[in-house]
Amino acid sequence: MQPLHAFIDEYGDPHLDTGKPGVSRAYVVTAVCIWEESLERSRDFAEHLRARNFQSGEMKSSAVGANDGRRLSILQNLSNLDCFVVALCAQKERIDRDSGLQFKKSFIKYFARQMFERLSRYTDTLVVTADMHGSPEFQQELKNYLSKRTSSDLFQKSAFDQVDSASEVLLQVADIYAGSLARIYDSSKLSGRADELLSALRDRVSLRLWPEGSEPLHGSPPEATEHDELIRRLCVRLVENYLQSHAGNDKEEIARLTFLESLLSSHSWGGANEYIRTGALRKEVARRIGEPISEHKFRSSVVAKLRDLDVIIASCSKGYKIPSSYSDLRDYALFANTILPPMISRIGRARRSVREATLGSVDILGDPELAELQTLVEAMQKTL
Repeated sequence: MQPLHAFIDEYGDPHLDTGKPGVSRAYVVTAVCIWEESLERSRDFAEHLRARNFQSGEMKSSAVGANDGRRLSILQNLSNLDCFVVALCAQKERIDRDSGLQFKKSFIKYFARQMFERLSRYTDTLVVTADMHGSPEFQQELKNYLSKRTSSDLFQKSAFDQVDSASEVLLQVADIYAGSLARIYDSSKLSGRADELLSALRDRVSLRLWPEGSEPLHGSPPEATEHDELIRRLCVRLVENYLQSHAGNDKEEIARLTFLESLLSSHSWGGANEYIRTGALRKEVARRIGEPISEHKFRSSVVAKLRDLDVIIASCSKGYKIPSSYSDLRDYALFANTILPPMISRIGRARRSVREATLGSVDILGDPELAELQTLVEAMQKTL
């Protein structure tokens, strides 16, 4: 597998006392991820964009500031960059002040580990580049995880470098994404055009919010019940547990991880009520694994395999999503009800016709491998 280059930048600080002057309300880490074969082409594209929008200066979020019209234009141009963006966002005002994250070292270590685990899922050769002006504590923790990974697995390779962002335009891209997320999630920097920024970022950035369970940011439907919230938390936790316990050791596993990351990111962006179409998911999976994936393989090797492992995924004619309510699960069951009973009924009728035509000598469900299907067919016939 070819090396994956990750350009990492941060916004904010790890302090939880957000009432103090100068303390950010959110902490954001972004990684602009580019496969090695696309690295130079992507760097040239970003440099052209920088020169056009910032002339001789760096492409910095702070230089854009509150000019969100300009920011949206830059994000629109960046959507053509051949990369995928991974982001973590701590909404510090929602974090329990009595949790272990109240301590700076624990906070930094936690988010460094989260970023490392997400990046290492997709490749066995990870090359990380960080801004030398970023948090030295975060970078040291990330470097420690990379070192442990390389020393404990002979098949894993990694590299870590710190450079001045002025000399690496892809770090500047990471800065733009981090600062743009802050315009949505840091209440002290909140943009009046936050919804537009969200729309510009949500299809580009694979976002995870912390604390877990605080998503969607823009609130659950007003009619949500206590059971709906329990269902939502269960389904999110099952997805997160799978992501944390599996590594991308082959393309099929990378496809499953990408699929779940996409669903979870949509959920985090506030899309708890939105389905992602199959075509969009297949396109994202194909981009991550470097080759097309057929609809049959997508359904059998990705979706079905995850469901076999007890990850709950809702689906209907509109696509897929993480269930967030009883209604989502009922829609999934209704969708299955339009497919399974008619199919079983057709098999039963075909079986009956063939048995009659052959005077009982041929039973298309007589094979021992079809015993479960035979049971279903006969059970359905008893109810008719």
